[in-house]
Amino acid sequence: MKRMILMLAAVLMTVALGACSNSASDEPEKKTVIYVGNDTIGDTLTKGHLTELGYEVTEMTDREITDEKAKNYSLVYINSSISSAGNIGTKLYNTPVPVIYSSPKVMSYNDVSGTQENTDYGKFIGKTITIKDSKHPMAAGLSGSVDVYKSDGSFQFVVPGGEVSVIATAP
Repeated sequence: MKRMILMLAAVLMTVALGACSNSASDEPEKKTVIYVGNDTIGDTLTKGHLTELGYEVTEMTDREITDEKAKNYSLVYINSSISSAGNIGTKLYNTPVPVIYSSPKVMSYNDVSGTQENTDYGKFIGKTITIKDSKHPMAAGLSGSVDVYKSDGSFQFVVPGGEVSVIATAP
């Protein structure tokens, strides 16, 4: 069974955020992100990384975020440190803004995947992913089998349901 990779640690996060930041015009587009998380060291590091990539970071809680608030931003980033994945639920279903979930478990609470850990979402050990949609901006021009780690490492995965774009899978 093939599994979609939700987030591939900092390596793919950098690729994904870099791909989201490309602009076709000569005038640089203002890059803004809603960051939904808590005040952990991981949150601080992630927000710092987003700032280094040129994003203006606006923090919101999992209770504050809505489709309406998200529409004026370039990106929404949902960290795994949120107080309750259930607070996100289906709030972002209708937003045209890209949403990055840093934890596949959060996706099980908003009907993007099933709820069975290690079946619908979870972790596995490996070093390679397979790019399924090389034309998608998040693929960053990569195609075929791509080694993400030099040796086996931990990946998080989610098996999506419904209408989603599968960009990469893991064996």
